[in-house]
Amino acid sequence: MKKRIQGFILLIGIFLTTTAVFSVTSDETIAVVFNKIGIEINGENMEQRSMTYEDTTYVPLRAFAEILGKKVSWDQAESLVRIDDYDTQTLVLKNKVDAYNPKINLDELDISEEMIEAIEIERDGQTQFVKYGINGKELLLNNYQENIQNVLAPGSEYTLKVFTKGSATLTVTFETTQYPELIETGEYTTYYIAAEPGKGFNYPYVISFPSNQYKEKNQGKERYLLVEPNNFGQTSNNLEDHVNDALQGIYDQVPSYQLQEELWLPRLIPIFPRPDLYFDRRGPYTHSLDSYTIFMDEWFLEDYQDSSYQAMMAQNQITKAEVEKMYNLDEQLNAMMDHAIELLNANNQNVNEEKVFMYGFSASGNYVNRYIALYPERVKAAYAGAVNSIVMMPADSYQGDRLMYPVGTADNEKITGKTFNMEAYNRVAKIFYMGGLDKNDTLDYATPYEQNEKDLIIKHFGRNMLPTRWENTQNTFFELGGAGAFVTNEKKGHGGDQDDSSYMIKVFDLNRETETPVYPVIDSDHVRVRIK
Repeated sequence: MKKRIQGFILLIGIFLTTTAVFSVTSDETIAVVFNKIGIEINGENMEQRSMTYEDTTYVPLRAFAEILGKKVSWDQAESLVRIDDYDTQTLVLKNKVDAYNPKINLDELDISEEMIEAIEIERDGQTQFVKYGINGKELLLNNYQENIQNVLAPGSEYTLKVFTKGSATLTVTFETTQYPELIETGEYTTYYIAAEPGKGFNYPYVISFPSNQYKEKNQGKERYLLVEPNNFGQTSNNLEDHVNDALQGIYDQVPSYQLQEELWLPRLIPIFPRPDLYFDRRGPYTHSLDSYTIFMDEWFLEDYQDSSYQAMMAQNQITKAEVEKMYNLDEQLNAMMDHAIELLNANNQNVNEEKVFMYGFSASGNYVNRYIALYPERVKAAYAGAVNSIVMMPADSYQGDRLMYPVGTADNEKITGKTFNMEAYNRVAKIFYMGGLDKNDTLDYATPYEQNEKDLIIKHFGRNMLPTRWENTQNTFFELGGAGAFVTNEKKGHGGDQDDSSYMIKVFDLNRETETPVYPVIDSDHVRVRIK
């Protein structure tokens, strides 16, 4: 029996080295025995279904040929089975492939799963490594990063190379879709949205869906996009570091994650860079929206005139074009918010089209604090945590001193094209938070304040962050007509606990549909709230 099987395989091998044609000339009914045998090809063992007839074992022609990387076709008109070598072929897919969930039907490629030896994918001549799998008739491309949904760049052209067991290559060209289909899976889901300079944002952002744990509880309530500026905590000239941090931050920021889950909100995290551009005790702290970031188009060009500054940039491998992409990060966030809301509602998420919720802590807390003073009409409710005991004053001047950005609103018109709108600002339900034991005072650092800003803060609010500056900040804020809630957790430093997180969630929940802000009384023995 063994010799007969080997002889049969050898015969097929001879046929498969060239084009072979088999003709069916008559019909005959026979009795056979079906079983499975092991076949070894080039040292690789595989099991194949077979049948035995008159002491000879037969294997399925198509399956066996495709194992060897041959193409099998059936000519109905001629009653012919054709077996051919696969040559290098080129194919262009007519339909776009979903960049966020890429699938390609194997029938479109005219190959089977057994024929695939390996795949390779290229974009702009650069090879991109992806995992692949087969599900029925579909070739699935999967990302190596498990917590990010999309695999391929949106709106791009790719070349897929499929290497077959017959040493032939199938080259497939296709385009990807621009936007994802945002699928509500019932589990926490994250999508990466590529930069779209044509729509006003030069950097990507991450958008995430909550699980459905609290969905039913939130039915019938107004739904908002929750915006949380990214906060890497250090400089990096590699955008991938900020991408990975934003993805990780989705899960690490427990209060905002809890807020998102319990109020069933989609969340946007921008991926803004924070490059090492510090020179002569100044530079952009982009993640706090400091004055250098806001006025970068002016201040950077001034610094760039210095040859030593250019040498610093060259040493840090930062180009002038890369810095110019960072101009107007406040407006870029506006564009991201518009884009995300449009995308969400195109996928039946029904979020408010005019206003958003905002959350930030530490550097991103200062971003939120400053953003809501620049664009109050865009925000329904906001939480700005660990703000160094200073918030942006709702006034252009105080006691004869001009309150420049970010101390006050004197520069609002220059930045946004509009003067500060106190009425719109006080319609934002806002919480400013400090841990009563916080020691992280950024006035001690070279950034994120310019020296004239530090001098003004110390003059009017105090050098000592707690309790002096925090108390003076509240008194002055209310004196100038500002409204909001100042929360102090006496037991915490640069962080918080469940008492203040629960209060935050309650404030956001109560203010979904109110015309004017509502601030409840807090039930805690160590968290104080001052409201006006």
